[in-house]
Amino acid sequence: MSWEFEVLAEPMGLTEGPAWDGSGLLFTNIPNSRVMRYDAANGEISVVRTGTNNANGLMLDPAGELYACEGGNGRRMVRYEKDGGVTVLCDNYEGKRLNSPN
Repeated sequence: MSWEFEVLAEPMGLTEGPAWDGSGLLFTNIPNSRVMRYDAANGEISVVRTGTNNANGLMLDPAGELYACEGGNGRRMVRYEKDGGVTVLCDNYEGKRLNSPN
């Protein structure tokens, strides 16, 4: 088996947290504290969200809600609301702050 790799955009720095939304790939740009989206139909990459506290892991639920594990100053698990808000789901365990959730 042979693989072919294609550079989609550069420089991005450290990326993580791929999550497929049905027509594109969401991923984090950790050092720039952004969630990005690669559109599979046209190859464009766009910024979905900024100020993500160095988000790492991403997940979409069946309703299309986006969840993230934030590092940096956040150290928490959150849901990014469609109106731009953030709902903190968890930021500690047994009274101790999370280290670096993923």
